[in-house]
Amino acid sequence: MSLSQARLASNNKADRVWKIRRAKTKDVEAICKLREEVWLDTYPNEQYGVTVEDLKRVYRFSAPDRQKVFQQIVIQKPVVVVEHTTLRASTDATPSMLAYAAVDRPTNEITMIYVRRAWQGHGIGSACMQWAYNELDVSQHLVVHVVEYNVTALRFYTRHGFYAHGDSPMNHGAVATPLNMPMTEMRKTVSSDEIRQARIRQERKRTRLF
Repeated sequence: MSLSQARLASNNKADRVWKIRRAKTKDVEAICKLREEVWLDTYPNEQYGVTVEDLKRVYRFSAPDRQKVFQQIVIQKPVVVVEHTTLRASTDATPSMLAYAAVDRPTNEITMIYVRRAWQGHGIGSACMQWAYNELDVSQHLVVHVVEYNVTALRFYTRHGFYAHGDSPMNHGAVATPLNMPMTEMRKTVSSDEIRQARIRQERKRTRLF
């Protein structure tokens, strides 16, 4: 599925109100704001002692240095954003960016799929997953790291064929999360049919480039 083919809003094709496109550096501020919204909505947890204040203090979502980090991610790695096709952030109170996703090819990892809560269940996450299949090596297992109390994400990846592989390396050493947010590594071995479909989409994408 190419970016143009991934413009699906719901099961009803008449309801196509969003599209996926490659992220640009001008999107970084909106990406950081969306990340803050989703994280503050998802990760505070009384059992694990994670508060909204902790997340804001540690991750400093929209700080200039954090935006510089995301600028480099957008420049160096495959990143897409999902935006509403009729809303304009400059004139509407409702943000036009609905989600973003990123992958890391060297580790064959889906590093981010974040969707605004109000837009979950509209097929956006699944479209981002299909985009990720096109960007990664589907002949090898795919990897994602999920906070173990993020039940919504665990269910989403399980529904897409991922399984819990074990303790995530992100729980240890220099890459360990600074807050008590234990992570589970999930993996997926892509089926032969999914590989065939992904290769067809990739070939169509290459054909359109020439």
